Amino acid sequence: MRVIKKILIVVVVAAVVVAAVVFGPRVYRYFFEDNTTQWVSERFSEKLTEKNEMIVYEVEITGQDIVTTSVWLFGTVQEVKIPYTFTINFVIDLSKANVVTEENAIKVYLPQPYADYYKLVIDEENMERNDFLYPLTPEQLLEISGELEQRLYAECAEKPEYLQAAWDSAETNMRSLFKAVVDELGREVECEFQVIPLKTENGPARLIRTTRLVTK
Repeated sequence: MRVIKKILIVVVVAAVVVAAVVFGPRVYRYFFEDNTTQWVSERFSEKLTEKNEMIVYEVEITGQDIVTTSVWLFGTVQEVKIPYTFTINFVIDLSKANVVTEENAIKVYLPQPYADYYKLVIDEENMERNDFLYPLTPEQLLEISGELEQRLYAECAEKPEYLQAAWDSAETNMRSLFKAVVDELGREVECEFQVIPLKTENGPARLIRTTRLVTK
């Protein structure tokens, strides 16, 4: 009889644990969370900051992550497939740029591009969930999204291919800009043009190309 009682106790405890895991969050939200949403907004300050930046390159990544949650007694209690789109821009800080003119030569010194203005968008309509034992909450999804966004940023921000492509784009933009200026002068001009990266302690080496700008 004692063995039977112990087995019954284990079964009852297991049933209570399962019921708490499955229905606990739903019961809590039903009884304790207010279903009426009210917004009371106060704006304490507004700060306007002048920027002198040029976005030279943008990367867009689409993918899918699978997040699983396991517990010792029941194994996997939650599996969520999260499709997403991640965008990140590479920027040149023009406030640090400098233009030097020499006899028949123009040299533009530009800082190295850096990653900024990134954003992760979760495609919630196409998410796949297997979370009967442990329902996914908005708070969990927000935490998962934050971790995924930071991981993608860290992966992309220092990627040599992206940084090189961003520099090439910045160089092309500068060449196009100064060529347009030369073309608008309305007189014969012939000069050499270079875009030179400002030296940084850990910055990669960049090929410096010389272009001859000519207008008649």
